Amino acid sequence: MARPTTVTRSEIPPAFNVADFFILPHQQSRGGRPYMYCGDQTLTYGQLHQNTNRVGNALRELGVGMEDRVLLLMLESLLFPPSFFGAIRIGAVAVPVNTLLTSKDYLYYLNDSRAKVLIVDLALWPQIEPIAGQLRHQKHIVIANGTVPGRPSLEALMAKASPELRTELMSPDDPAFWLYTSGSTGAPKAAVHLHHDMVYVTDHFVEPVLGLREDDLGFSAAKFFFAYGLGNSLYFPLAVGGRTVVQPARPTPEVCFAILERHRPTVFYGVPTLYNAMLNTYEAWLAGKSNPPAKLPKLDSLRFSVSAGESLPPELFTRWKK
Repeated sequence: MARPTTVTRSEIPPAFNVADFFILPHQQSRGGRPYMYCGDQTLTYGQLHQNTNRVGNALRELGVGMEDRVLLLMLESLLFPPSFFGAIRIGAVAVPVNTLLTSKDYLYYLNDSRAKVLIVDLALWPQIEPIAGQLRHQKHIVIANGTVPGRPSLEALMAKASPELRTELMSPDDPAFWLYTSGSTGAPKAAVHLHHDMVYVTDHFVEPVLGLREDDLGFSAAKFFFAYGLGNSLYFPLAVGGRTVVQPARPTPEVCFAILERHRPTVFYGVPTLYNAMLNTYEAWLAGKSNPPAKLPKLDSLRFSVSAGESLPPELFTRWKK
C-alpha cells in the first residue's frame, strides 16, 4: 500500500507542518485503528490526533508560541506522541532528552534550550525538584503520568483543552525538534531537526530500505530520546499506517524477550550490544545456567530485525539469524 501522505515526495509546500503530514492522512480510514501499545493501554490513530490537539491547545494556554522550546523529560508512554506532535503542531520546538541522567544534566539542558515549558514524568520528578529554583527560562513545569502538588498536570490540562486545533503552518526549513548530542566532545549540543527532515527519512529509508508495511508491528529497544528510537517507535509506523509497541523500562534482554513473546512484533530494532546480551541470555536458559521464563520466547513472528548504533560483527549477525 502506498504511503499515506498529503504531499508528493518532491512537493513539500512552502507552508507546511510535519505533525499534520504524519497524523492527518489517517483520520478518515484509520481513526479507530491501534497506533501504539504500552502495557495494557492502546492509543488509536484517532486518539493520537485528538490528544495532539489537546496538548497543543494546552501549551498555547501556557503561553507557548512559535519556535519556543518545550522540553520533554518523559519515559515511554502514550502521552509522549501527543506531547511531541502537540508542540510541533503549534509551531513550537519539541526537545526530548535522555531520561537516564542527573539533575545537573537537566539543569544544563533546560538553561541551554531556554525551554519555556518542561513536561516531566512523575517518575523523573525527583531529578527536577532539586533544581526547580535554578531554572532561568521555564514559565511552567507540567507533570505527566501523575501529579505533584502545586504543579499543573498534563492529563488535567488535556482534559480541559479542545480536541480541535488550528495548525501553525511553518516553512519546511523551520526547526521542528532538537535532540542533544551525548557530549563526547564537550558540552552536549542541540542537533536541530527541521520540519522536512522526517519526510526525507520516510522517503529514502522507511519504504525503500526497510520496506515497512501497514500490517507491521514494530518494537524498538532504543528510546524516544534517541534519533533511532524516535523514528522506529514514533513516526516510522505513521509513515505506513502501521503499529508500534513501547515500554518504559530499561531494555534488558529479559524485558525485550517478554515484549517479543507477548506482542509478537514483525520488526525488532536493536543494537549489537543488546543482540549479543539477548543471545547470551537465551543460550544460558537453554543450557540450564539460569532460570528461564515459564515459556521460552519464540521469534518466528519477526519479518526482520534492524541493527544500528555500532558495527554489527558478522558472527553476531549469524548467531542471531540462526
